[in-house]
Amino acid sequence: MFCAISGEVPKEPVCAPKTGLLYEKSIITKALEATGKCPVTGQQLEDNDLVVIKSSKVVAPRPPTGNAVPNLLQTLSTEWDTLMLEMFELKQQLQNTREELVRTLYERDAAVRVIARLQRELESAKAGIADSNRNVEMKDVNGIESNKVDAEDKLKLVLKNTAETLNKFRIKNKKVVPAGLCSPEQVGKFGASATVKAHLTTKPGVTCVDVSQGGSTLVSGGVDGQLKVLQLSEDLSSANVLATLNGHEKKVNQVAFAERKGTIVSCSKDKTAIIWGSSMSAEGSSISYESYKAKHVIKVHNQNVVSCSVHPSYNYVGTLSSDGLWALTEIDSGECVSSANVDLPGTFSAFHPDGLLVGIGSEQGVIRIWDAMNASKAADLSTGSSGIIASLSFSNNGYHLAAASEKQVLLFDLRKQKVIKTFDFDANVTSCAYDRSGYFLAAAESSGKISTFHAKGKEYKPLSTLSEHTGEVVDVKFGPNASFLVSASMDRSMIVYK
Repeated sequence: MFCAISGEVPKEPVCAPKTGLLYEKSIITKALEATGKCPVTGQQLEDNDLVVIKSSKVVAPRPPTGNAVPNLLQTLSTEWDTLMLEMFELKQQLQNTREELVRTLYERDAAVRVIARLQRELESAKAGIADSNRNVEMKDVNGIESNKVDAEDKLKLVLKNTAETLNKFRIKNKKVVPAGLCSPEQVGKFGASATVKAHLTTKPGVTCVDVSQGGSTLVSGGVDGQLKVLQLSEDLSSANVLATLNGHEKKVNQVAFAERKGTIVSCSKDKTAIIWGSSMSAEGSSISYESYKAKHVIKVHNQNVVSCSVHPSYNYVGTLSSDGLWALTEIDSGECVSSANVDLPGTFSAFHPDGLLVGIGSEQGVIRIWDAMNASKAADLSTGSSGIIASLSFSNNGYHLAAASEKQVLLFDLRKQKVIKTFDFDANVTSCAYDRSGYFLAAAESSGKISTFHAKGKEYKPLSTLSEHTGEVVDVKFGPNASFLVSASMDRSMIVYK
């Protein structure tokens, strides 16, 4: 018979009817004093539960005195009992750790497989949209071959196909975190890694910025009327100017990449919007920004063109002027295919992730949700004040809309058409932007501060406040997978945070 803890023949054997195990009395007594449980089974035990097993034993000698050998042997025996108990607990912990490691490795392997499958499906969905756009001029809605599809029918078909494809993909993957997405801890530790001053000093101020889909290129607009295309270094510590685009006569209000068409879109206070590209720019071809020039100049507006945004299909660009005229222009031809007055003094516009709706901000504290397919009002969202809507950004989940107005960012639920959360700031909020996954939100203030938040359902956890700018921050954008953040300011600089 051996002790269930030490594995040795016990000198003073005891057993517990509750567990049915045999123990060395000195070892189990110490374990009960420490935890009150059997170290083998984890059951509650008390000294009264132990039954002494009678066995023949040698009569112990008289107690030794001083540092005699018998006393030292007794001390060593006590230390041995303690050591055996600790070794047993360590073995149990090691076994539990091994089991947890096996489970974790299995779950990670399963997650990697799921993410890989979803990435393949995403690429397939994007390829399907591209094929649909290339074939739309050759087929009508019924699939009959035709070389003369009406521009309005073509627009509706592209919008419908794009919305159906993106909506199905978003619903299918709404609970899947994109592979490679930065963690909240990483975003919360963002700090300035590069400061870029590329625009003219005679007319200081960078008014807008956008990040390419791959994250290696930036485009900015300034008070000087110029666009600067910049290449970021791999470590994001610097940026080199690839091209300077001249064509606007006044301040540039907004810029946007349309990379699948090999173009850049900008709008200006000079009442125009410009589609930039080169004769070599084509879908799928390499991009050479040095050869870029104004391919199409959009002149449908009679007032300041305050906003421009690229449709998710990359076939159209929407532009908004301060008198409320919203227009949709085909990127390839430069022809306006739809225009209407939204009956509000416009300040900002942004496409919904599906592309069927457009959020239009106004000077009256009202956000008009516009039906792009039918050129009509779908709904009005009220901020509860008459403050100017400075910026809008749709979350990739499809039902959250962030709006910057005065010293607040208001979060709307489009399903309920009401404000579900309000963020208060010390200064006027000039820009707000979700990252492409919808898991992070950034807000810029006129005081030069930038705040970041982690979005998880209705909960938005503040992550950091960045205060490197010395002037008003007017635009802010996330890089792919929220790997970095870039801001544009009236202090003539752009800052990259990582």
